[in-house]
Amino acid sequence: MSEAGRICPQCGYQRQPRDLAPAYECPRCGIIYDKYVPPKPPGPAAANGPGERSAPAPPSDPAKPAEDRSATPVSPGVGSGQGLVPASMARRAWAGIYTQSKVFYYTTLFMVPVYYVVWIICYGLGVNFSSQFDMVVGLVGIFVLGLAINAYLLYPIRHGETWGQKEFGLTVYPGDNPRGDLKWTHWYLRGMGNGFAVMFFWIPLVGFLYGLYVRKDFLGFADRFSMTRQYETGKPSILRFRYALSRAFKPYAMGLLIAFFMIAVPSLIVGIYSHNLETRRAARVVKVVFPEEVEKQRAYREELKNRMAERADAQAVPMAFKILTDFEQRHHSDHGSYTTDLEALVSRYAAAKSNAANSLRPQILDGSIRARLTDQGVEIWAQDSQGNWQSKEIRR
Repeated sequence: MSEAGRICPQCGYQRQPRDLAPAYECPRCGIIYDKYVPPKPPGPAAANGPGERSAPAPPSDPAKPAEDRSATPVSPGVGSGQGLVPASMARRAWAGIYTQSKVFYYTTLFMVPVYYVVWIICYGLGVNFSSQFDMVVGLVGIFVLGLAINAYLLYPIRHGETWGQKEFGLTVYPGDNPRGDLKWTHWYLRGMGNGFAVMFFWIPLVGFLYGLYVRKDFLGFADRFSMTRQYETGKPSILRFRYALSRAFKPYAMGLLIAFFMIAVPSLIVGIYSHNLETRRAARVVKVVFPEEVEKQRAYREELKNRMAERADAQAVPMAFKILTDFEQRHHSDHGSYTTDLEALVSRYAAAKSNAANSLRPQILDGSIRARLTDQGVEIWAQDSQGNWQSKEIRR
């Protein structure tokens, strides 16, 4: 930003390009550069005349330590009334991760009793648990919505900070008044900003990575929506990566362990037990009704076989007429006449047909299919399964 490199006359902090404080304000101690008044040095003691006593010093409070005026002024923390340190983007990111991690942890704690209650009810009513999975998801979704409202709106209104801000030493003040009080509208708008950041998490993620790349801090959605700003309380004063990582993801890890040992493992055990129980139950049922079932299946197969045989017999003669008509017409086209030698006719032209044409050979050999020449062409006779003769004349 502008005024980069300016040194604060009170705390000695040199302004950096990434600082977000206004150009007229020190990012560390919060003083206004142009309005700073250096402390006046104490004046020399007035010379006392002969016989004159010096004025006695005012009595000091023994409970208070003596003030060391020679000490170098240090950066005051939040609450000192002299200045605030804007929160870094990394600390704000860890705080947001911790809050979401706590939401996941409490959601897992809620899922465990819901899972067991629904499972016991389904087991008592004889209902499949998987059929009620949508109901469980709906209950968990309602709980997560209420928990998010509490984490980002109700809890901050009561305590003045979210779970993550409390864990990573952050406080929130209005952007135009670093010492002003927050109203419920500020927290409402901050909740909307946090919800937007959760739904479209990739946008703050890209902004965070870009900020790390250019080494600049950017305000988040919650700060921009509510016109607020987060400051550091100095607890912890130094935020190390391993410490922040372990603290931010500890609720996540605990929630995953609870979900694994209290939901996943019991579900696997119950699933294996139910499968074995159903297998044994099915085996017992089949063993009891085995003779009757076999008899029913045998009768059904016989009936199906008879129906197929009747259908095949009903279609056998028309199929034979169709195939032989095609062969006779092809013979007439090749040789100019019809023939009564059906065996030679099938041998000559059956290569172009399926097995149905070759199946006519036994019927031709035993006389079930015959042919005779007529004045108009050739007449084919075929005997069905009932012993009745049917004929078809093929004319020129």
